[in-house]
Amino acid sequence: NIIKEPTDLLIYSSDGYGVRVRSEDVREASKTAMGSIVYRLKDNSKVIGCEEISPKDKGMMIITSKGNAKLCELTNFPLSENGNPLILIKLNKAECIEVIKCVKGKEQFSLFMRSGVFNIAVEDLGKPMPRLAKGVKTVPIRKGDKIVKIM
Repeated sequence: NIIKEPTDLLIYSSDGYGVRVRSEDVREASKTAMGSIVYRLKDNSKVIGCEEISPKDKGMMIITSKGNAKLCELTNFPLSENGNPLILIKLNKAECIEVIKCVKGKEQFSLFMRSGVFNIAVEDLGKPMPRLAKGVKTVPIRKGDKIVKIM
């Protein structure tokens, strides 16, 4: 098996939606197989990431293309039994999710962008926000800049 122990996965798209599924629901298949349908995408939407949820994770940090960030409790995102996605963050026009990272509470991350590196601490995001909240301008992403990696 690719995933050693059963865990939950958060699969998300750029349009602000995501679905939480059990790793066992994503069956291993051959390279020519169609695969398992675990996420019912909306029109013109595409999956951009998958985050493994550890039993120690308490929340998730979401960062958008406009530099808005928010912290959410994982309890706001129950397991999906039918593949229908939930809104992870409310987005403005021409805004999309850049990255999602599951967090334990006091980590620090480095965002590697085309223009340089920006350090962000989970504690700096303040209290967890509701699922439908927009987030707060936190990351100085300029026009034409993009997050390349988070570590």
